Amino acid sequence: MLNDHDSPPRRRLTADQRRSQILEAARQLFIEEGVVKVSMRRIAARAGVTPTLIYHHFADKESLLLAVCEDFFLGLIEASEASLAATLATDEPFARLRHLMRGYVDFGLANPDVYRLVFMTPLAGLKREKLSHHSHRARPGDTPPPEEESFGMRAFALLEDEIRRLIEAGALKPAEAGTLAEIVWAAGHGIVSLLITHGDFQWTATDALITLSIDSILHGIAA
Repeated sequence: MLNDHDSPPRRRLTADQRRSQILEAARQLFIEEGVVKVSMRRIAARAGVTPTLIYHHFADKESLLLAVCEDFFLGLIEASEASLAATLATDEPFARLRHLMRGYVDFGLANPDVYRLVFMTPLAGLKREKLSHHSHRARPGDTPPPEEESFGMRAFALLEDEIRRLIEAGALKPAEAGTLAEIVWAAGHGIVSLLITHGDFQWTATDALITLSIDSILHGIAA
């Protein structure tokens, strides 16, 4: 039985749990203070670990920031795949793409702070070569093997593959699939970013606004 001066022993965290703890601390600080102002020492203090220990899990602040981005994209992929899985069999050719777009918008609005960090702030300090395999698409002539594809690339590929399927089915205007995918992404991003940054604007009811916006962009690219 513990007396007044005793405390239960601390449960030792596994390496994965410690990594997740550090990652969450970094995510919070990047959102609260901006990437430039945050140091590895500050992240270590927020996570409750020593500055030395943090380097056992992440080489530098760039590695931490990339991990935060990848974690966001993993969640987006899961939301996108869930949206596609929820699409009922229908003769309407755009049902899957409509669900995919709605899943993107809903995920962004459900995670506004991280969405803003990933898509709406300059990821300061990241070297271009480190970003090459963490964007939505590889550079021209640079096709990484599957094991080097980032979650960002995989998230964009879900959209691009659906666009390509619709082009081949004759449902979309003949165009390069990547270009149309970028147009659709831009439309979805516009909805999310405006609702995040201008929440005080007297918008139409959110559900109606999103639905009509998606319908409008699909009508614009339909064959």
